[in-house]
Amino acid sequence: GSVVPSSAASVAVQSGAGAPSITSQPAPQSVNAGATASFSVGVSGTRAPTYQWYRNGVLIPGATGWNYQAQSSGTYTLQVGISCGSAFSNPISVTIYTAIPANTSATANGPLTFCAGNSVTLSVPSVAASYQWKKNGVSITGAVSSSYVANSTGNYSCVLSNPCNTVTTAAVPVTVNPAPTAGISASGPLTFCSGSSVTLNATTGAGYS
Repeated sequence: GSVVPSSAASVAVQSGAGAPSITSQPAPQSVNAGATASFSVGVSGTRAPTYQWYRNGVLIPGATGWNYQAQSSGTYTLQVGISCGSAFSNPISVTIYTAIPANTSATANGPLTFCAGNSVTLSVPSVAASYQWKKNGVSITGAVSSSYVANSTGNYSCVLSNPCNTVTTAAVPVTVNPAPTAGISASGPLTFCSGSSVTLNATTGAGYS
């Protein structure tokens, strides 16, 4: 799902002595908007190392302190160095969530009433960490993405969740009509002499041509 900036995520580094090396690695975290994620990295090898932080593999200008206030989602790494060399931490993933709007709704890419053999795609915004589509209030096995292809009659809704909250969309009614069939009946014999006739009647359908 989509992620947006929140308050700072604090990443702390501890120094030891000797050649630079990372002795303990941070773990990924997901936090709600307004919360703070704290990370730590153990460093040995020098009492006066240099630090450089990276986000998504790109150097962050000015991020050269022993900690960094992460204000947006992404993958962060830390480079610790001295004159004889440097070491990189494992990357850590920072994911910041905001509350899913209560009025989130499902939309359709076409008519909601159609004939058997056709379908309609229902979609919700990609703002959640997880999705579950339901038909008539019952979870649809495997329907766990932000869209679902409906091809049978029912009322469809989607449950969107992330660490902040859970929202269920209003039900979208889908009506699938049976495929048309054609039948003919005759009012009399189908074999007769010239000058006579037989009346043919449609036995199914609401319109005729």
